[in-house]
Amino acid sequence: MGEEKPEEELMGKRKSSPRLSSALNNADIIIMEHKGKNYT
Repeated sequence: MGEEKPEEELMGKRKSSPRLSSALNNADIIIMEHKGKNYT
């Protein structure tokens, strides 16, 4: 069941680990900033 919908598993992990989700969001923001600087 989970294999067919991996997104649900990710959401569950995020809900169970809000700290990890916040850390991932911060990492995504940093990566986007670096990418934007590189492109410019």
